Amino acid sequence: RYHISLPERPLEMTNVVTNSLGAFTAGAFLSCGSMTDPNKEYHLEFVLPCPQLEEPFSRILLAIGVNAKMVLRKGMPVVYLKHSEQIEDLLTFMGAQQGTIDFINIEILKNVRNKANRISNCDMANINKVMLAAERQIKDILLIDERMGLDALSPDLQQMALLRMDNPELSLKELGELLDPPIGRSGVNHRLKRLQVLADSLRTQS
Repeated sequence: RYHISLPERPLEMTNVVTNSLGAFTAGAFLSCGSMTDPNKEYHLEFVLPCPQLEEPFSRILLAIGVNAKMVLRKGMPVVYLKHSEQIEDLLTFMGAQQGTIDFINIEILKNVRNKANRISNCDMANINKVMLAAERQIKDILLIDERMGLDALSPDLQQMALLRMDNPELSLKELGELLDPPIGRSGVNHRLKRLQVLADSLRTQS
C-alpha cells in the first residue's frame, strides 16, 4: 500500500462544514482507507466496517465532488476511486497536499513513459514494415538479375535496383535522397513498382 501523510488538522478553511467534511474524510482514510502505489495503478479505497455506512459515506464523498464506486469484498463494503483526477481532489480535500503533488508527479512521469513507449513501438513497427517491403523488392531484383540481368534494365531502374540491393534497411524517402539526381518517395515507389511488375511477368513465364 502507498503511504499518504495527513496533517493533524486536514484543512484550514473558513467554511466550517467543508472543513469538518475534510477532517472526517481524513479520519476515515486513516482508520479504514488505503491507496495503491500509483506507479502500479490508480486506486484509493475505504473498507467500511458495516454495509449500513456505504450509502451515507458515498453521499459525503459526493458532496465534495467525488463520485465513488462500491463493491463487496468478503462481505465488507468497499468504496473506491480509480480516476486519477478524483483521487487528486480527495487527497487535497483531506489536507494531503504533498501526497497530491507526489501523485501528480508520478502521473506525469507515467504519461511521459507511456508516450515514449508508444513512439518506440511505432518506430519498431515502421522498421519491420520497411524490412519486409525491402525483402520482397530484393527478391524481385534477384529474379530479374537471374532471368535477364540487370544490364538489360533502363538506367533509372538499374540504378534503383542496385541501390535497393545495397541498402535494404533504408526507407523509400532515404533511397530517393541517395539517387543522383535525388527524387521523392513517390518516385522511388514508382520505380520499385515497375521492377515488381517486371518480376511478376518473369514469374508467369516460368
